[in-house]
Amino acid sequence: WGGHPIRLRLTGQTQGAAGTIVGTITLTPVGTATCTMEGYPALARFSAAGATLPITVVNGLTVNLSGPPTQPPSVVTLSSSQQAEFTFEYSDVPTGSETQCASSTTVSVTPPGASVASAQVPLTMAPCNNGTVEVSPVYAASAS
Repeated sequence: WGGHPIRLRLTGQTQGAAGTIVGTITLTPVGTATCTMEGYPALARFSAAGATLPITVVNGLTVNLSGPPTQPPSVVTLSSSQQAEFTFEYSDVPTGSETQCASSTTVSVTPPGASVASAQVPLTMAPCNNGTVEVSPVYAASAS
């Protein structure tokens, strides 16, 4: 990835099976350099006041999806006109002793192989089970 800055875009956040939230985040390289990545992204969650909130990122999805989100990690090469995506899912149903799940208003993403996170982008999420969010590997975005 080489530390190239990225822009993020949230697409298609939907509710799946009862209590399961599924969405997609698009990564767009900034600049003209070509970059490659392979693997799973890291996420960080923040409150409206900017405080870091708990998150447990788990590699791999458990919802029944088809296509790229369910494939093993592969190398994705991006030029300035291409995008990558990953799918995320979480449960908003409290587990164990939880009575509610902390809601965040923004997230940042660290692409696989990168050492720097993206800028924060608006995304309200309230994952339960200690902030557990499952992510797919990064994959090439389909042409829109």
